[in-house]
Amino acid sequence: GPPVGQILTDRELELVGLLARGCNNRLIARGMGITENSAKVALSRIMAKLGVRDRVQVLIRCHQLGLVDLRLVDTALFR
Repeated sequence: GPPVGQILTDRELELVGLLARGCNNRLIARGMGITENSAKVALSRIMAKLGVRDRVQVLIRCHQLGLVDLRLVDTALFR
């Protein structure tokens, strides 16, 4: 497959970064200057690319790929 860094676009990585900080779709949308619906679509595309089913799995998979440092993740996601 493609190099790890090329699996996700820069914008998708930006979204993952917001996800890692505990942002919901509304806050992701605000942070990226897109609509909430666009955020949902982008997140769905990321999940499809990574072969996972939910937001937490996105972060775990990105951590495994070296794209996210789980030590920086908002632990509220796992409560």
